[in-house]
Amino acid sequence: MRKIEEQICSAIRSGKDFTSGSSRVEHIEFIDIPSRAIPSRAYYYLHDNNIAEIHHDCIKINHCGYITATTRSRLNALLGEFCGPGYGVSMSGGRFLVRMPSNIKGCSWSWQVMDSNARWVTIKRPNQIETPTIEEL
Repeated sequence: MRKIEEQICSAIRSGKDFTSGSSRVEHIEFIDIPSRAIPSRAYYYLHDNNIAEIHHDCIKINHCGYITATTRSRLNALLGEFCGPGYGVSMSGGRFLVRMPSNIKGCSWSWQVMDSNARWVTIKRPNQIETPTIEEL
């Protein structure tokens, strides 16, 4: 992992905003609702494009149309740090493929294509509690 990626992950874990060169981490704190605390979220920006949202129970990733080695490296660092081994992004044929452990017997990995039209991909973080839904609040 590159030094900048270590700094990004450290800022996200510590809940602190961070800026260095083309990278920026911002945290959003929500107002406490009695007995129903909504966890904060971290947003990661690369060249002012929001390519990742880190929630307590999932990570949402998006290449924002920039299918580059740098974007892939940053997403891999975040997935490795906040989801664990086995999660990652590969590049093939000009598109990103998201790898995650499979729940299917006899199949080690499952893959999801990140469309070139820059849609969000949500990846469940292992061993995390569910986010309360609006109806529950």
